[in-house]
Amino acid sequence: MSTSAVPLPAASDPFSPTMLADPYAQFHRVRATNPIYWSQFFGGWVLTRYADVKAALLDQRLSAALTREFQTMQLSDDLRRQLAPANEMLGRWVVFQDNPDHRRLRHVLVTAFTPRIMEQLRQRIQTLADELIDAIQGRGEADLVADFTLPLPLILITELLGASVSDAKLFQHWARAITMYFAIGSIGNAETIAVLNEAVEQMADYLRQIVDDRRRNPRGDLISNLIAEQEAGQLSEIELLSQCMIVLQGGHESTTDTMSSGLFHLLRNPDQYRLLREQPELAASAVEESLRYEPAFTMVTRVATEDLELGGQLIQAGQQVVCAFGAANHDPAQFPDPDRFDITRRPNPHLTFSHGPHFCIGAALARLQGQIAFNTVLRRLPDLKLVSEIPAWRQVWGPRSLETLPVTFTAV
Repeated sequence: MSTSAVPLPAASDPFSPTMLADPYAQFHRVRATNPIYWSQFFGGWVLTRYADVKAALLDQRLSAALTREFQTMQLSDDLRRQLAPANEMLGRWVVFQDNPDHRRLRHVLVTAFTPRIMEQLRQRIQTLADELIDAIQGRGEADLVADFTLPLPLILITELLGASVSDAKLFQHWARAITMYFAIGSIGNAETIAVLNEAVEQMADYLRQIVDDRRRNPRGDLISNLIAEQEAGQLSEIELLSQCMIVLQGGHESTTDTMSSGLFHLLRNPDQYRLLREQPELAASAVEESLRYEPAFTMVTRVATEDLELGGQLIQAGQQVVCAFGAANHDPAQFPDPDRFDITRRPNPHLTFSHGPHFCIGAALARLQGQIAFNTVLRRLPDLKLVSEIPAWRQVWGPRSLETLPVTFTAV
């Protein structure tokens, strides 16, 4: 059993900014020689093998709640005081809780994502997809991110929250700012914390107006359901607002990213593109392969509550553990020929939605949107082609996100 914590050189860390274009090749090299390595970027252990990541996600000795404390302790006392307003709200997200609070909040939220509700949303998603394609099909060119994969889930989640669709751009701005919270220990400074606090304050004020309206006029939407849970004693006021924020954050950005990268890889692999056009029933499998091949969020973190052994490595109490989804999803021990994009891959037990108690609550909605999006784009935009095969990844830490996806097609 290894007890050392010799850091991997920063230049060799797959999470280094220099590796953004292709972290997977570096993950393969690291996995072969140092599969659980100490990262200077995270100040913790990074797991790159599928089996280790899956085991960590099930290990109750690894805490989700302590990740917030771990992040804030990397800041100075002054910066921690500045962060307090955002931390008070965002630190209550269900993803940052251990039991019993995690179980209680998850039970409240799953009522919004039942199979029956998903089936009811199917037609609305199809209508939105068709309306977005209607707007571009006569042009012969488009940016599929700006014109399709971004507005589709953004409008849908805005409607689910009962907000005005005209304010969807506001939600997008707030959600992108709030993404910084996941890495605030590393990127926190007076400027980033001020931007984060402003976004949280503005979003909370906006949501309070909707909550006040729904108290007077319940509509049966997500916020109305959460209000009912609060009145039943299952939620505090701040928890209600906080869970609305995580639904918005998780409900559109990661879905946008999965659809964008999935379409990119379909178009970059003409055989897979033709196969899905010929067999649209493969859409569900194509979405799963997109989720595996290019996870929208590359990792989650946990903190050890006691000394433990994982994959032959001693993890000490208080140390951070990084579950690298991108590495696990490309582990050849689990996925044959892992760097091949194959929409017929079965089984496909990727870990992009996490695993165990923290499995993504909105997974069914994300999958449904992806299936409808892929089939609608391929069916309605003939001769679809990439303008460039060089992906335009956003220069941000954490999300695996395309900035643009320019395409051409035969105008209809």
